[in-house]
Amino acid sequence: MTERVHSLTVVLYHDVREDDVQHVIDAIGMVRCVLSVTPIVADSTSHMAERRADQDWSGFLYAMLSVAQHPRKRDKLKAFIEELKKEDD
Repeated sequence: MTERVHSLTVVLYHDVREDDVQHVIDAIGMVRCVLSVTPIVADSTSHMAERRADQDWSGFLYAMLSVAQHPRKRDKLKAFIEELKKEDD
């Protein structure tokens, strides 16, 4: 049997002014079965979450680049990635 979906979340690529996004809100509201569309205003919490995600990504990228410079660490990284792949299976 197929699962029933009660709502969808749409995430915008970047913060957009309310008056600039109104046409998107109106368009989504015209889609069949849409009961309501409510914009969520960006605040300090959403800004902090974005910055933390950026910091996590930057740290990961830095770690990957530094590991690529050291053969022993590179071998350990390859082994770790292989373990992750096995866990996914």
